[in-house]
Amino acid sequence: MTRDTAIDRFFDAALHPEDWPSALEAIAGSLDADGATLIFGPATRDTLVESIGIRDYVADYFANGLNFDPREQRVRAGVGEGFLADARHFTEDEIRRDPFYRYLRKHRLGWHAVACLADRPAPIVLSLKRGDRGPFERSEVEKLDEMLPHLRAATNAARLTWSMALDDQMATLARVGHHAVLLDRQGRATATSPGFVPGDGLQVRGRHLVASYANDQAMLDRVVGIATAGERPSDLPAPPAAILHRPSGRHALIARAMPLDRARQSLMAPSVAILVVTDLDRASRPDAAAIRGVFGLTPKEAELAAALSAGKTVEEAAEILNISTAHARQRLKIVLSKTRTHRQSELIALLARLA
Repeated sequence: MTRDTAIDRFFDAALHPEDWPSALEAIAGSLDADGATLIFGPATRDTLVESIGIRDYVADYFANGLNFDPREQRVRAGVGEGFLADARHFTEDEIRRDPFYRYLRKHRLGWHAVACLADRPAPIVLSLKRGDRGPFERSEVEKLDEMLPHLRAATNAARLTWSMALDDQMATLARVGHHAVLLDRQGRATATSPGFVPGDGLQVRGRHLVASYANDQAMLDRVVGIATAGERPSDLPAPPAAILHRPSGRHALIARAMPLDRARQSLMAPSVAILVVTDLDRASRPDAAAIRGVFGLTPKEAELAAALSAGKTVEEAAEILNISTAHARQRLKIVLSKTRTHRQSELIALLARLA
């Protein structure tokens, strides 16, 4: 397989994570390696994907492997560097004696070269594995480096694509009256929805979610912990809701979290779960354009209906629209007629269903 094809498959897998094993197999083949892994942050079963040919090794590693990989401490690649080969960082005697390298040789994967594709919010590392053919030589590493800019560009493009898609989800929730917070694998906030200013009932301190009252924190932690557990949604318990009481005395916030399974599998998405926060004092309402289109209202009639659906009184709506209260009441009668409702409460209930 050509390097160009391997690069294309790498980018596609970043958006369609079920393709990672075959894409990494293509990368390994095009770079004269026997296998490849992609790791997001610390290497765990949840943060690592592997090429098809080394599945048995990876399964054995997480089931029976050693707890300490000396390469993680000594061979630390950065985004400003190229591929780093372990043969450049360990002596032949160290490699021959080290228990971890003896474990690798058992699986015929005694050598590797590693590169960092991105470093925020956590490093994304590509590791190439090779066995009986010996270590990656300097000339081979130079060839690996020729491909590296393409892989980094694909990584950055995929992460941007995921970020835009997740931002769209939060914007959609905001439009229908919900706040949202995106969460990373450690349950830390990576972004909040437009217009959401945490503080009354829920705060974000150093990216950590903090309830205003200590008694609410345990349930908030449980809600977040379930959504970011790293398991498939079907394997998780039913997601609970956290009731977050508010110092202002307003109605409590209701917080629910859900995993974003495909985002997690991609390894490129900065967030793996979303916390949806419902504010009972924040009326869910459609915008004036939607009201106008559905019910055939004039622009001014639609603005009045939108204000009422947001919880404003007729007097408050009149002030917003810069008209008299009498004029607003007359306009309300027309709106009730066009929407086939008989009183203001029916109108607001109808508009809530539209929202």
